[in-house]
Amino acid sequence: METHKYFDTIESLEFQVQFSILSGFRSVREAMSEDETLTQLIKHLESQPRRVGEVQTRIDRLLDRIESFTDISIDESIAAYLFCLQKVDPCAALDASKRILETGGLWWSVQLALYVIETTETEAA
Repeated sequence: METHKYFDTIESLEFQVQFSILSGFRSVREAMSEDETLTQLIKHLESQPRRVGEVQTRIDRLLDRIESFTDISIDESIAAYLFCLQKVDPCAALDASKRILETGGLWWSVQLALYVIETTETEAA
């Protein structure tokens, strides 16, 4: 599948709703680890590491939309992209996490960003 098709699915309302109804961070992480689209995107990124930059760019574009208040309903999509980055490129995930924490109006993305930073620092120690 082409990378942009993963983006279309991850940014769809149906995709976002499936994670927005969950009430705990652990359940969101578990649901993301079982999601077929995310599993396939992770495999895609592992086989084509140069595509990691496209996911980083996608996160940046979505964060720009939140900062400009043009769209605040994409928190789950940002978290999903971060989840994938964490699996294939921890350094890219750390960079994205820092940017997410600088942006207001998010919930799951912030929770995952804090988790990424905490686990990265723990693994580095």
